[in-house]
Amino acid sequence: MACAARPGKLKSGDVPHLDALWKKLLEVLQGIDPPAVLFSGGVDSTLLLHATRTVHGNEALAVTALSPLMTSDERRDAVLLAQKELGVRQLCIETDECASPEFSINPRNRCAVCKRIRLTAVREALTEERVLIDGENADDIRDHRPGRAVADAFGVRHPLLEAGLTKSDIRNLARKNGLRVWNRPANSCLATRIPYGQTITPSKLSQIESCEAFFRKLTGINIVRVRHQGNRCRIEVPPDVLPYLDDPPLIKTIQAFFRTTGFQTIEIDPAGYRGTGGR
Repeated sequence: MACAARPGKLKSGDVPHLDALWKKLLEVLQGIDPPAVLFSGGVDSTLLLHATRTVHGNEALAVTALSPLMTSDERRDAVLLAQKELGVRQLCIETDECASPEFSINPRNRCAVCKRIRLTAVREALTEERVLIDGENADDIRDHRPGRAVADAFGVRHPLLEAGLTKSDIRNLARKNGLRVWNRPANSCLATRIPYGQTITPSKLSQIESCEAFFRKLTGINIVRVRHQGNRCRIEVPPDVLPYLDDPPLIKTIQAFFRTTGFQTIEIDPAGYRGTGGR
């Protein structure tokens, strides 16, 4: 039972709208030379990288922070997407946010601290002057995003936002352009599973990653969050698939694996996953 973000079927009237947005995005990118795409492998940055490649050809550059806050699958796929599928030159930077006490204490401005660490590493690693661009879009401005001010301070441009693209527009354009990630569920970094004020450590991140990967493989439910609460954890899935988990043998299997990672009490959140916005 897979869960993925699926916009409705494109109607004939949607095509001119999407074509106009695509043209506008390319025009925005033509005015940014030379750009470096802050690339994570999500839908937003993948469409942006594809558009940048369309405009700037071999001059396009993807910059990816390979961070322990990403899953190992996300790190591998970001490289595969950029280099093999989109054919773009990529600069990969190993970051270790947990090594910074300012980040690991898990303050409420955690995202801003992380953004500053990563953008500093990117600027230090770039050997040529480039304009940094990211995948922020028109829907993101409605969300609480502490890292936005930091990105602006580093001079990061937001072409998808400048072109007026919403998340639905981005998914539909990604599908129209044949990008396989068009319906990939939005996923936040692993640190978001740990409540503010509780220390972020590599072992906790690894524990969360292992549990979520096991859960996805066992159930086929791709949208899942394992909330870390010390020796307890809370599993969140979309409300519409909660009935699927009303299966005692399945829950027993899940609990048994989670306990091997260190959790003692494992609970299913009866309210389900309510979402925290895309990346």
